[in-house]
Amino acid sequence: MLAASLMMVLGLVVDGGRAFAERGKAMAYAEEAARAGAGAVSASELYQGHVALDPAIATSGALAYLRSVGASGSVVVRGNDVIVHAQVSEPTYLLSMVGIRTITQSATATATNISGVTEGS
Repeated sequence: MLAASLMMVLGLVVDGGRAFAERGKAMAYAEEAARAGAGAVSASELYQGHVALDPAIATSGALAYLRSVGASGSVVVRGNDVIVHAQVSEPTYLLSMVGIRTITQSATATATNISGVTEGS
């Protein structure tokens, strides 16, 4: 009984620490995917002198980044904002002994496409 309790505590420490690290990874992936999407400027709008995102290209760019790092998620484009919700999952080491097989963490980040000078020098 004591050994089982000790393994549970050790599992919480080890896999809990990994869960904390996974949260940081999910946030980094969401931020990078949002930046990737925010760079998808619409060529047709640009030719007319406007800077605007192409929602389809922004979405596919952000999702492609998430896939490239092994994450999943969703993308919403609103005006010049790209909002990405990223999710990552990793197997547990010790908590799998008590039925908790994966650690899943998620994060949401937004990137805004800004063009031109927005403040003084």
